[in-house]
Amino acid sequence: MNHNVLNRDNLQSFYNRALSLKERFVNYQEICFPGDNLHAWPQFIYGFSEDTFRVEERLMQVLEKVEFPAYVIIDSEHKEVLDSLRSLGFMPVEIWPMMYLNISDFNKDLQENMLTDYDSQILALINETHFAKQPLEEEYFKYLLGLEGCMVFGMYDADKVVAACLTFKQDSNLGIYMMSTNNNYRGKGWGRKLLHNIISDCKTKQIQSLTLQANQLSVGFYKKIGFSITGNYLIFVKK
Repeated sequence: MNHNVLNRDNLQSFYNRALSLKERFVNYQEICFPGDNLHAWPQFIYGFSEDTFRVEERLMQVLEKVEFPAYVIIDSEHKEVLDSLRSLGFMPVEIWPMMYLNISDFNKDLQENMLTDYDSQILALINETHFAKQPLEEEYFKYLLGLEGCMVFGMYDADKVVAACLTFKQDSNLGIYMMSTNNNYRGKGWGRKLLHNIISDCKTKQIQSLTLQANQLSVGFYKKIGFSITGNYLIFVKK
């Protein structure tokens, strides 16, 4: 399967399930958004279909009705959609490189200091890293962990969680989300150890690949582990 399709399908399925508790959740086939509570995660409209015309038509229908400055995730290959977004006052503010790793290309095996059960420290670290403006509530985070395919991974130093992420399994692909490292432990190899441990765990579960959406600053880190860029999502926001 095309690596971008793996990335897109995992992201779309994860967001669909994550949004299912949200009020006013709307799903127009490949177009979805929560529609309430600005800054609360997840607060995205996205269009992931390979059919550019269908994405553009449905996305425009949604955006013309939206009353909040929603963020829009769109594949950079949808050129016509990008132009339409600009015509509605949406401007690109960030690039998310789509990244892929083939598990069979990875030879190291680790299973040390890894936590796979819920710990309040993990949620605190993820909130500190990604959701400082409006932290995820414990009840909602536990709901995410209860979804089929969702799992949390953490690395700890003594009794302190220093790196963590959420994962979502779809078929033989595992998506990495909310990758977080304690500020005092960055640059010391804890994020790398976390991913190495996740990869080792994947080998025992018939998972063949990892996908994630990186930010520009973290691309080099993921490339050193073995990930490659397969495409880009653009993040638009209404100005």
